[in-house]
Amino acid sequence: MRSKAARSAGDVKRERTRAVLLSAARALFTERGWYRTRIEDVATTAGVSAATAYNHFKSKQILMGFVYRPLVGQLSKSVELALGDESDPVDAILRHFHDLAALARRRQRLTESLVAAMNEQTIRHGRVSAEPNEADVRHLVPLYTMLAKLMEHGQKCGVLRSGPSVIAGAAFCTDALLHQALNLHEESAHDTALNMLDQLLSTWAANSDISSDRASIAVASDRKGQEDLSLVLHRLMRRDADGSRRALANDSLTREYLEAGLRLSSVADGPDTYLGLPSEYEIFKEIERAGRAPGNEEEFHKRWSSRDDFALDLLAYALWVRHWRPDSIVKSADLISNAVDPVRGAQEVSSQELASILANPAMGLSLIATAMADRFPELKTTTGSARSAVRQKWIPIYEEMLAVNDLRLRPGITIEDLADILSVTVEGVAFRALSGPAEDYERLRLTLRKAVLAVLVSMVDSGDDLSLDEQLRRIILAPRNI
Repeated sequence: MRSKAARSAGDVKRERTRAVLLSAARALFTERGWYRTRIEDVATTAGVSAATAYNHFKSKQILMGFVYRPLVGQLSKSVELALGDESDPVDAILRHFHDLAALARRRQRLTESLVAAMNEQTIRHGRVSAEPNEADVRHLVPLYTMLAKLMEHGQKCGVLRSGPSVIAGAAFCTDALLHQALNLHEESAHDTALNMLDQLLSTWAANSDISSDRASIAVASDRKGQEDLSLVLHRLMRRDADGSRRALANDSLTREYLEAGLRLSSVADGPDTYLGLPSEYEIFKEIERAGRAPGNEEEFHKRWSSRDDFALDLLAYALWVRHWRPDSIVKSADLISNAVDPVRGAQEVSSQELASILANPAMGLSLIATAMADRFPELKTTTGSARSAVRQKWIPIYEEMLAVNDLRLRPGITIEDLADILSVTVEGVAFRALSGPAEDYERLRLTLRKAVLAVLVSMVDSGDDLSLDEQLRRIILAPRNI
């Protein structure tokens, strides 16, 4: 009989072999697709025998299920949250459709392999059962079950009618959504979700008054804080005694002034510039040059009584979440998601983020905002809000990265810690590059790549279950051969 220590060592070896097989399978399914990848190919890439691979995964469908399952963890959490707080069923289904469509596009090649595996399972074994089955990829990746739970919630609320098998309806709608998301690249995830919701409601709605309109409105309300400039332009709103200036803050001409100031801020270096910010005259000329509604002094001073007020609101606008690298985050998420080599992917993302920051005029203005923040608390508030919004966009990306690679953070380290430290690292190097000579850029870019890897190596648990300080203490106090 083997000892407890021997069994533990065997378990560790098995877990490592399984992790290597999953990593190899993820890379091959992403690179080659479903039909050109065999379990034997996965075994060869992982450096184990085919018999060992089959010992861990009895079929290619099961292997695909375990490869993809970590990606739907956040989807599952969102569904359970919606059920727990009794969210509006139509709204919850729309959000689920949106998140699934976004995931399918972000993980295009891997999702195509999943769909192929699910189709093969259906051809061989018939439609999915409501009973859990760990040998069925459709249960290992429970997309059908997630939607079925939301639909059952809709039935209990009287929004969806009772009818044929909910799991069959959920399977049909999920398959249709994935097909649409994978093939209609010009369509946004939100539009894909709305179209699919319309199809679901056309069959399942309890009455004709229930439509996707209310869900669309509910989702749009989530963006209200990002769209309402009265929450950003503190100087313009300072004189808002009767509440009328909110409309002025969101007026199209107000946006034109700010957009013109943003465009000019990265190039303004003439005698009329003020801390790198353009003058009123330059802004009027820029609006006219762009063919927009003409600005004038009266309209300008209706919004801002002084150039200082405009300068502070322009800084706040530049730091607003809409101008704080949103497109770059999407590109970086795609790069992380589709990287065959996760280490190389992390390095490439760091380089891409650095280039994006340096190309964004908001970052140049943020240097000015940082210097002035002690005098003007509203800049601190806006900067904090923007950074918080960006962090919330990165957290699910980091969670997915860890889950897909079967990694966990060290004890005492949270996903928020990881997001904050990586953000500070990238922005710190960017500020250094922004304020230094151009010839330093390449050296700083390579330094950033090393720094990002160093953060990940230190914060990811290597299997020793030690906190950061415990791990450092072990390294310092470890005996050395002299």
